[in-house]
Order: sequence, then C-alpha cells, then structure tokens
Amino acid sequence: MSGTEAPSADTRPPPVPRARVRLRGPIAVVDIGSNSVRLVIYESETRAAATLHNEKSICAIGRDMVTSGRLHAEGCAMALEALARFKMLADSLNVNVREAVATAAARDASNGAEFVRRAEAAWGGPVRVLAGEDEARIAAEGVVAGIPNADGLVADLGGGDVRDPGRCPDSRR
Repeated sequence: MSGTEAPSADTRPPPVPRARVRLRGPIAVVDIGSNSVRLVIYESETRAAATLHNEKSICAIGRDMVTSGRLHAEGCAMALEALARFKMLADSLNVNVREAVATAAARDASNGAEFVRRAEAAWGGPVRVLAGEDEARIAAEGVVAGIPNADGLVADLGGGDVRDPGRCPDSRR
C-alpha cells in the first residue's frame, strides 16, 4: 500500500468456530455436596444422553460446618468409600472421561483441602472445587439444558453454604 489507498475490505466470510468434539463412550460426573455424593454415568456427550448409572450416597460431610467449621469425620469416611465405589463402577463401564466437583462444604471447611486431596485419591482423578458463583451458574445452565424455554425461579436447596445458623448466606435482614 502506498499510504493513500484505502485498505481493501476482506470479503472472506468470518471463520466458523470449530464445533466442540463430541466425546464417544461413557462419561462420569461426580458431585460432592454437603449432604450427598452423587455419580451419574451417561452413555456419551450428547444433549439427551441416556443415563447408564445414577447413584447417590448420603454422607453429610457438612453436618458440623456451622458449629465446628470442619467437615464431619464420619461423613468424610463415608464419602471416600462412596468415591472408591464410584471409581470401580466407572472402571467397569470403561469410562474414559471423568469429571468431579465439590461444592460449598469442601470449599468453606477448614479441613476441606485435605478432604479434596483424599477424595481425588479415592476417585482416581481431579476434583474441582467450585466457587459459589460457578455453582449457581452451572445449576442454572442445567435447568436450561433440560428445559430450554424455562421461565421462572430456580433455587438450589442444598445444605452447605450456611455460615450463621440463623441466616441464609444472602439474607438481607
């Protein structure tokens, strides 16, 4: 260009974003909550994948959070046993893709990081501790994925994110 010419317009269409590769084969998801540890194994990564296995173990790791600030020892032991069982189930179904998340109790407890390390060993893979905002966003995305035209209020009535027994974390009293 000589400096006096206008730049030519690019007439090429904008690049098309690459489609995310859909994973074949079973996918396992573990949710470690304040009250339960849950495993769901889906047949594949599709919008309406069939569920191959769905199991929940009530462990109540967050049972003493309000009074002690720590995860409940017996609940943690039960959760670790459940995670070891879930690993065996995932192995038996030849699951290659495994995701695990932990929510408020593991995030807020003084012994949460120690528990997560032990949970990773039992599950055989990483456990992502979700921030509160991520936990809320993912719950909302789950509703919209299942009910695309959802219109209304969604509430997560889980049991973990209570720091003061007389108030909800977001209370405006």
